[in-house]
Amino acid sequence: MRRIYTFIILILIAVNTYSQTAKPNTATIDKVKTNAGKAFIEENIIGYWKFEKLTTPEGEEINTQTITLGNSVQTRIKPNRPSLEFKKSKSARIFNLDESVDEGKWKYNEKEKVLVFIYNETQYSPPPDKMSPELLKKAKEQGLVVEYSETGWEIHKITNDTLIIISHLPHNEHEFKYNLAVYKKVE
Repeated sequence: MRRIYTFIILILIAVNTYSQTAKPNTATIDKVKTNAGKAFIEENIIGYWKFEKLTTPEGEEINTQTITLGNSVQTRIKPNRPSLEFKKSKSARIFNLDESVDEGKWKYNEKEKVLVFIYNETQYSPPPDKMSPELLKKAKEQGLVVEYSETGWEIHKITNDTLIIISHLPHNEHEFKYNLAVYKKVE
């Protein structure tokens, strides 16, 4: 009888542990997203947005970031992001740091609370034109080249002259680590 009780307790502990760890962080992420409505966002997103700074969730400015390449190479960089332009016609452009421009359409997904940019041309990560043919071939063979046609930004806050986008940091499904990319509207 004692074995049965022990077995039942072990099963209950396992079920309880699973139910606590199986919950994704969606609710936590949603708390960080703006509560502004679709009409407000679609009205205020129109314009040209220039990256101003990267901050912690507490508002402290981040002047340098450490980037790890592979397993061992680390470098420090000054945070920077592309400029963005959203038009009333729902067309949009991303002005990349390498001076290239991605064009497409934008829409706001109210259910997911995500600003979606749909590229006119399929994109690849890493960009094939930035790789040697040999390296590109290896990357494709290993499934390391990712093809995508849209990207989404989660808005933390938007006003008529400030746009703050959530910038996810590496985290698992049970936690949420992020910074905030602050943009200013340029007239």
